[in-house]
Amino acid sequence: MIDLILHLLLFASIYVVLTLSLNLIIGFTGQVSLGHAAFFGIGAYMGSVMVTYMDLPYILSFFAAFCAAGIVGVLLGIPTLRLKDDYLAIVTLGFGVIVTIVILNIDYLGGPDGIFGIPSPVIAGNKLATKLEFFIFNWSVMAVTILFMYRITRSRVGRALKAIRDDEVTAQVMGINTTKYKILAFGLGAAFAGAAGSLYGSYIHYIQPHDFGLSASILVLCMVVIGGMGSIPGSIIGAFLLFLLPEFFRYLPTIYKFAAEHLNLTFVADYQNISAIADYQNLMYGAALVLLLIVRPQGLMGKYRVK
Repeated sequence: MIDLILHLLLFASIYVVLTLSLNLIIGFTGQVSLGHAAFFGIGAYMGSVMVTYMDLPYILSFFAAFCAAGIVGVLLGIPTLRLKDDYLAIVTLGFGVIVTIVILNIDYLGGPDGIFGIPSPVIAGNKLATKLEFFIFNWSVMAVTILFMYRITRSRVGRALKAIRDDEVTAQVMGINTTKYKILAFGLGAAFAGAAGSLYGSYIHYIQPHDFGLSASILVLCMVVIGGMGSIPGSIIGAFLLFLLPEFFRYLPTIYKFAAEHLNLTFVADYQNISAIADYQNLMYGAALVLLLIVRPQGLMGKYRVK
């Protein structure tokens, strides 16, 4: 049970980093992105190739994944961030599809089979061999990401990004170089998504292109929206909620058995009924999201909604 909890918290920390990176683009800058998982995949493949095929140190591959995804984000942002709203959403959506198709057709990257046998990270001579060691490292990266997001959003750059989000024309009149700041936000958001991809590949030791498709982008977007756009605590809560809620329904029979056997608790429902409830996890998960958006459309912690 402890290993299961650590496993879920490890994945949740990766999604927190990924959600915060998208929140910088959507929540603080007001730019729509539907292909954010592509940067997640770029980071995962860059880091995995360097440690698996090139036998390079993990720390080097981690920063390479961060930089590679950030550079691609800047290169994409230069021609596209002059677009707005639906047009920008379509471009980023197309970019995500293109990245997936390109990876699928590169044999060096494993094609549709992906990359197997990604080695565990070695940090300062110590190999991360247990879930607890992975947990400490991943949560350290998550803490640094949260701190960075707090610092940048409360700096001059953050105030400029919020001004662009609230009224881009007014921001331009006030002398803010909106194109520069939008590209900066897009590049930083992509870079942190790449870092999350490196964490993902090193933990599960296997990646394949479909892990970073449209469904992953939509999931992360939902995490931002549910938590509240423009809210760092909201992104953290949204990532934990949307990742752990379906996992809770999936492992509900296991949780029930553990409680019944070790805590000596009496339940009204028997094990078969609990298992039947778990079969409807997607239905309950979707209903919970719909209810939440009806009751609080700005998200759990948010005050801002993209128009």
